Amino acid sequence: MSLTTPVIRDEDAVFPGENWFFYWKTSASLWQTKLESLVGVTTLLVPINWAFHSETGDKYDFAEDRPETDLLKLTKVAKSCGKEIKFLVPMSPCPFLPNGGVPALLARTPMIDAMGRVQTIVDATGALNKLFSFFDPRVYKAYGKFTKELGHYFSTNGMSQDVFGMDCGRVSIEGFRSYIDDFSSAYKQGFSRFLQTKKDSSNEEGGDSKFDITGVMTPDQEH
Repeated sequence: MSLTTPVIRDEDAVFPGENWFFYWKTSASLWQTKLESLVGVTTLLVPINWAFHSETGDKYDFAEDRPETDLLKLTKVAKSCGKEIKFLVPMSPCPFLPNGGVPALLARTPMIDAMGRVQTIVDATGALNKLFSFFDPRVYKAYGKFTKELGHYFSTNGMSQDVFGMDCGRVSIEGFRSYIDDFSSAYKQGFSRFLQTKKDSSNEEGGDSKFDITGVMTPDQEH
């Protein structure tokens, strides 16, 4: 038995397990070599790092500035190596990404758990990642724009690879808990505005609304 701390190899960071490939962790010029070295794997799970494509959450880079953001090239390299890519688009904060995947300039409202603690995660490389709320208005507006830009990029480049939504979370004795669960002020304020909008809409329609405000469960009620 070794009592020394295991050293994280470069390959471990690029291939963190279960056929995942983190394209932003290595130079695009080395993608071919990296993928060829992954023997016995035909399908790669590739999470899309939203913040890597945008520092501001406003302008998005798909190979215009950095070659490592060229997802089209990545699919061609993978195909030449006999591997199929399945893209994963995060639907909640990711524990393996700085700020949970939120661009640095938009990371202002930390996620809060049910105990009132800021959510922080230690990833496989030992880095401490603080998670930030997806319910911050600046975040979800920018994220909505990003998904549209991503869809346009796939469409204009004829990319037909499968794209799946990825919900990250943790497993406890209570079962799986998504990192979308949020008790921050951003969630509470956003949810209140949502309910008020629905209530106003219902009043304008004479109360004949299919949305039952009383039937909505908040995180506080869940716990």
